[in-house]
Amino acid sequence: MTQIIPAILTDNPDELNMKLASLVGLTDWVQIDIMDGMFVPQTSIGLEELAGQKPPFKLDIHLMVNNPQQYLGGCRRAGAKRVIFHLEGAGNPETVLDQLGALGFERGIALRPQTSFRDLEPYLDHVDVILLMSVEPGKQGQTFIPETAERIHRLRQIAPRVKIEVDGGINADNILAVAEAGADYLAIGSAILNAPDVAAAIERLKAKLNTR
Repeated sequence: MTQIIPAILTDNPDELNMKLASLVGLTDWVQIDIMDGMFVPQTSIGLEELAGQKPPFKLDIHLMVNNPQQYLGGCRRAGAKRVIFHLEGAGNPETVLDQLGALGFERGIALRPQTSFRDLEPYLDHVDVILLMSVEPGKQGQTFIPETAERIHRLRQIAPRVKIEVDGGINADNILAVAEAGADYLAIGSAILNAPDVAAAIERLKAKLNTR
């Protein structure tokens, strides 16, 4: 069953609090985007601000940063369950994966839309989740890149045991196609958290998935 994961991208601690509160009782998982202003131009809230929240969710931390190993202690203090870092921002991905495993996290690697799967292949035996960006990383509200569906198909052939997460531009119009392409997890930001009724938005997306 494909799982919807609401995704929060913000640089405002008050907005973080508001969005977390709006999701209580509606989801088991929440993704938090962390941006350093270097891997992507934008910055976000820091892990220390998240650590003070103790939200009642399993946290999926998406590190859009250079040198992700510097953030792993903060992820632990924030109570992360799954940590996903960008292959393109890691000098030594295998070392980062080893550190994630030692800290007890589910281990994830994210890829920009243009990154070749050849770059990923050396790490497939050491990863639990692969996140495919379906927009350019760094901001919400972008249009879904249609070629992502074919990338999901190809990745499923290359890595049949690994969970596939897709992030960016997913909404009620395309969610079914993304799920049918083979995605396990769907990180969805604007279509949920910018909706006037968050609970209704989640139910509408789930209803689309249930038409399969």
